[in-house]
Amino acid sequence: MADALLIRADASSQIGSGHVMRCLALAEQWLHGGEPVFWASVQLPERLRERVQKIGAQLLLIDAIPGAVEDAQKTIQLAETKSTSWCVVDGYQFGFDYQKTLKSAGLRLLWIDDYGHAGHYLSDLVLNPGPGASPALYPGATPQTRLLLGCKYALLRREFLEWMDWQRPFRKPARKILVTLGGSDPNNITLRVLQALQTKECSGLEADIVIGGANPHAAELQSLASHDNQRLHLDPQNLPELMAKADIAISGGGGTSLEIAFMGLPSLLICLADNQMLNCRHLHDAGAAIFLGRASEVTPVSIAQAIQSIISNDALLAEMSRIGRSLVDGRGAFRVWLHLKEDSIHLRPVTEADCRLTWEFANLPDVRAVSFTSAPIPWEKHLEWFARRLRDPNCRLWLATDTRGTPFGQVRFDLERDYATISIALAKEARGRNLGTLLIWKASRALLNENAALAEIHAWIKPENIASAKAFGKCGFEKAAEKEFNGQPAMLYSLQRTKLP
Repeated sequence: MADALLIRADASSQIGSGHVMRCLALAEQWLHGGEPVFWASVQLPERLRERVQKIGAQLLLIDAIPGAVEDAQKTIQLAETKSTSWCVVDGYQFGFDYQKTLKSAGLRLLWIDDYGHAGHYLSDLVLNPGPGASPALYPGATPQTRLLLGCKYALLRREFLEWMDWQRPFRKPARKILVTLGGSDPNNITLRVLQALQTKECSGLEADIVIGGANPHAAELQSLASHDNQRLHLDPQNLPELMAKADIAISGGGGTSLEIAFMGLPSLLICLADNQMLNCRHLHDAGAAIFLGRASEVTPVSIAQAIQSIISNDALLAEMSRIGRSLVDGRGAFRVWLHLKEDSIHLRPVTEADCRLTWEFANLPDVRAVSFTSAPIPWEKHLEWFARRLRDPNCRLWLATDTRGTPFGQVRFDLERDYATISIALAKEARGRNLGTLLIWKASRALLNENAALAEIHAWIKPENIASAKAFGKCGFEKAAEKEFNGQPAMLYSLQRTKLP
C-alpha cells in the first residue's frame, strides 16, 4: 500500500508564498516515488492552487482560522481520512500548541522552520534549510526530535534540478540583472530597485523583474517597467532560465536566495522580514552574496551604488558563483525524503535460514551483470561462502524487507580498521522506486551509528554501471579514484562519515 503525504501550508499577500514554494519541492519528490500527496490550505491564491494541482497533488481547502485549534482538528481529520504516513507543516502561524495537538493525535510530523519560532518541538523531524541553522536554535526540542539543518536540505523544485549539471558562463561585461523580492512584496521594495535601475549609475543594464501572483503592486510596477531594457514577469514558470540568463540578482533573503545560490548567481540581498536575517548574514559571510541591509534601510541610491561596485568585478562575481553552488547542491528534497521514508524498509541480520534466499538474490541476472565476478554462483560454493560470512566478526550481512516483512534485497559490509566496503543486491521488482538508494542510505547510517571507529565507507562500481553510481552519489558517496578491482577497471566511491545525509 502506498504511503500518502499530507502538507499543511498557506500563502497570501501578507505571509508570502515561500512556504508553499518549498513544500512544492517536497511534494514533487514524494510524487516522483509514485505515492500520493494531499495538500491542505486555508489561504492559497488561485495561481498557487493551479501549481499545486498541476504537479499532481490533491488540494483540500480548510475552513478555519490559520493555526487555530479548529485548523489543527481539521488537519488531523484529513490525515486520518487519507491514511497519511506523514504530515508536513510549514508556516509561522503554526505554534507549539498546534504542533502538540497534531502529535497528541499520533501523527508523524515534519515541522519546517526558519528560526525556532515555535519555542518547543515535539515533532519527529524539524527541518531548517537555512545556512545559519544550528542546534542552538532548538534547545526546546525533545531528545526524540531529529534536526535536519543547513543548506544541504534546501528544498528546490524539479524545475531547478534540470540545471544540476549546468555550468554558468561568465559574460563580460556583466549587464543583466534579475530582481526577485518575494511572492507578495507588500512593502513594494521592488519599486525601489526599479528606481535604482533607472539612475545614471545603472544606465545600459538590462533587468528581468519577477513578481509573484500575490503581489498587490503589479499594475504600478508594470507601468514603470516599460523601458525596452526592463521586463516584468508575473509568477513565471521559467525562473531557473531567468536566473541562468542573469549576471547578478537582487533578492530577498528567503528561499529564493538558496535557489539563486544553487544557480551560481551572485546576489545582492535585502532582508525583507526578520526571519530572513540569518540567511542574509550567513550567505554574506560565506561569500555567496552581499547583504545590503534591511528593507527599511536600503534606498534607490544605495542599491545603485551596490550594483555599480560589483558589476565590473569579474573575479568577485566568479568567486561568489562558485561559493553559492558549493553551498546548495540541489539534493535537499531527496535527503528529506530519505528521512521520511526511513521506516518504510527494515534491516535485519541474516540467519542460517536465509542461506537460499541470499543465494537467489546474488544470482539474479541483473545482479551478476554488475558484479565483478559475473558467472552464476554454484549452490555448493555459496554454502561455503555463507557459513564463512556468518562466522566472520568483520562482516555485516543484512536482509532488507518492506513494511509487510517481504525481503527485497540484501546488503553486505566488509569491515577494515577504519573503513568498510559495501555491496548490495536488489530484487528486480524493487528497482526504479529509489529503494536501492534508500537501502544504501539506511544501511550506511546504521553501520556508522554502530561503529564509531569507521571514518568512511567504500563502494566499488563498474564504469558502465551508471545507475549504481547515481544511487551511491545521492547518498553522499563521491568518486575517489579509478583503478582496478578484481583485475577489472573500476570506480571507487567513498562516503565520509560527515557527508552522510
